[in-house]
Amino acid sequence: MPVTAIDLAHRTLAQFRYNTKSAESFRAPQRRHYELVWGVLARVSTVTRRVDGRSQSIIGLGAADCPRHSTSGTGQRVEVPQLEVCKMNPNVSVCVVVTTRDSDRTLRACLESIRSQSTKCELIVVDNASTDHTREIALELADSVIDTGPERSRQRNVGMLASDADIVGFIDSDMRLEAEVVHQAIDLLLGGSHSVVVPEITIGVGFWAQVSAFERAMYAGSHAIEAPRFFWREEVAAIGGWDEDMTGAEDWDLAVRSRGLGPRKWTTASIVHDEGRVRLIEVCRKKAYYSSGVARFVKKHPDDASQVLFARPWLRQPSLLLNRLGLGLLVMKSMQAIFSIQGFAAFEIRRLRTRGVHNGLEQGM
Repeated sequence: MPVTAIDLAHRTLAQFRYNTKSAESFRAPQRRHYELVWGVLARVSTVTRRVDGRSQSIIGLGAADCPRHSTSGTGQRVEVPQLEVCKMNPNVSVCVVVTTRDSDRTLRACLESIRSQSTKCELIVVDNASTDHTREIALELADSVIDTGPERSRQRNVGMLASDADIVGFIDSDMRLEAEVVHQAIDLLLGGSHSVVVPEITIGVGFWAQVSAFERAMYAGSHAIEAPRFFWREEVAAIGGWDEDMTGAEDWDLAVRSRGLGPRKWTTASIVHDEGRVRLIEVCRKKAYYSSGVARFVKKHPDDASQVLFARPWLRQPSLLLNRLGLGLLVMKSMQAIFSIQGFAAFEIRRLRTRGVHNGLEQGM
């Protein structure tokens, strides 16, 4: 079987997700991911595991001597539990909501990956005034296309309320789902989970895309940073759905609020997040745009915010940055911090000016 980067990263995510949090167990999967993604792999072996009762080939690193074990870079055996599978209930319905805005570069691949799921589901696209071919693609592939804005949170709530499905999933338009994502999400929810996280593999073009992938790999299995995407629809609606006043940190916000619903589990199938050509200045501008939403998140969840913002492996282990991609990450994060401060300051100035105008009008009346 040919070895692909996604196969390799898949194995790394599984190992990291179920491993302990010791320093040694962290370094081994992390170093392994660098080898996989950037082609410095020394040795590859193919092993087999069981997912949903079917044999499936996966890629192990080093001497993988059975489906549930592989050898870490330190020589330590790493346990990789099998997915607990619950018998599928044929009466459970699923809806996937995809939010879009000028997304024609990636939308077709996204929607086709949802249409190709091993378990069929309703597909709703909620578009925010796209001016490219997004709407045409959505009309071709989705069950429903809704027009609304102004931001993702509002779009997601509208899409969720437009369906009467039992389970709802929220996917961005630049993501592609592996074929078993929906199936595994259903099984985990039927098995007692109340929210399901789907691990992401970042791909893109250029050095800064490599840096983004390098960073994303560090967060695999993180309860603080990885946010759930599948829920029981009535439960997420009962806690208020997505915060429509928050943009940029709305995933973390819902992750915090949905934590009280019950257990949260991870699928083994992944999402491929296609960031395209990543440019540093665009990444920084996006951070500036999202800064007010992050500030709202910090104010709303101060205790959780400290974990989300500072539970970064490269802060705990600066040695992870002692390589080309690590130095790139340091530059990116430094510039993002500067742009975020500037963006938040600009937002506060606009807010104060608006308040002053309103107060002046009220006094004049």
